[in-house]
Amino acid sequence: DAWAFTEKLAREGGALVSPGDFYGTGGSRHVRVAVVQPDAKLRLVADRLGVT
Repeated sequence: DAWAFTEKLAREGGALVSPGDFYGTGGSRHVRVAVVQPDAKLRLVADRLGVT
């Protein structure tokens, strides 16, 4: 669910996103990400989450 994934991203990756539920019931399995950080910071979050 979007809330659990949002919490995981915050705890493990240090990234804040919005749960899709904020934007209607159709968003319950989605999150909204604002990619407004420098590439180096985005890579850091990806590394923390084990995503390449």
